[in-house]
Amino acid sequence: MSQKLTSSRRLSSSIPLKISLLGALLLVVASLSSTGCEDKAIGRPCDTLTTDLPNDNPYNTQALECPMRICLKPIDNSATKSADTTAFCSSECSQDSDCDGQIRDKNNNNDKRCIRGFACGVYTTKGALSCKKLCICKDFLPDGPLSTPSDCEGK
Repeated sequence: MSQKLTSSRRLSSSIPLKISLLGALLLVVASLSSTGCEDKAIGRPCDTLTTDLPNDNPYNTQALECPMRICLKPIDNSATKSADTTAFCSSECSQDSDCDGQIRDKNNNNDKRCIRGFACGVYTTKGALSCKKLCICKDFLPDGPLSTPSDCEGK
C-alpha cells in the first residue's frame, strides 16, 4: 500500500512541474513571435534638434523618440506640397514597402504628420546619412519614382 501512495505522490507532484514547463515554453514562443514584426514608428513626430535653414536637410541620428534613432525634416522649398509637415521618425529601407508608417489624421488640425505616406529613397548626399536609403515623407517629393542621386551611384 505504501508503494501505491509513493507513486501517487510522485505523479501528483510532477503535474504542476509539467504545467509550469508548458507555461514557460508558451511564454518563450509568444515573446519570439512578437519580435518578428518590429514597429519602427515611421512617421512619428520627433525633434531634429536643429534650426531649419534654407537648403538644409536637418536630421537627428540620435532621436530617442524614434526606435531606429533617425529623425528627418525635409527641405522646405517651392516644390513642397505640405510645408506644415513636422519632422518625423524614419528608418533605413530598400524598397517602398519597407516604409509603412503613421500618417496624418485629417480630422485633427493639430496633427502635422505626413499626409501622403512614405517612399524609400536617398535623403541626403552629405553627413552621417549620406547616400543611405531612408523612408521619406511623400509630401515633399515630386510625383513618380525616386531616382538615386549621381553622387551616390555605386555606393
